[in-house]
Amino acid sequence: MLALLSASASARDIYTCDGPGGAKVFSQTPCGKNAKAAPMHELQTVGDSPAVREASEEAAKERDAAAKAASEAASKAPSTPATPPPPEAYRCIVPNGEVFYRHAPCPESVEVVTTTWVGNTPISSTRYAPVQSVGVSRNTACAAIRKPDKRFGQGRDESYDLFARREHRDPCGK
Repeated sequence: MLALLSASASARDIYTCDGPGGAKVFSQTPCGKNAKAAPMHELQTVGDSPAVREASEEAAKERDAAAKAASEAASKAPSTPATPPPPEAYRCIVPNGEVFYRHAPCPESVEVVTTTWVGNTPISSTRYAPVQSVGVSRNTACAAIRKPDKRFGQGRDESYDLFARREHRDPCGK
């Protein structure tokens, strides 16, 4: 008879049985002769409930939409350019027209002496002028420093003495 009862139980039947000491016991098979049994047909687990399924599907749709939006935003956003390397040398420009070259960054300002003539008497004044810095290649700076032509500001070029050149500390190499 027990075989008949177990055969009639479907795979989704779950039985609550009163076990020893009154404890509730869940079983896929009918309870024994002396135990009280109450079959629970088509019991849904939390994961099988329609509300959980709908919430899960909704969450999946939201995740997919967010991922798609992020992907589209990333493809439309301009790519961040890599930080350019620092210049090898600098062209320094003073508002009075002086241009000089350095291998290190230009100073923020330079001392400028202005001479005005009052009759036959020169009057000199000293002030500090801002310097504009423009990055240039090492070759451009070295060519301008070596150039024999006199350029207004050439006296401010960064140059190295014979000892520094012999010790190979001159960035221009000669």
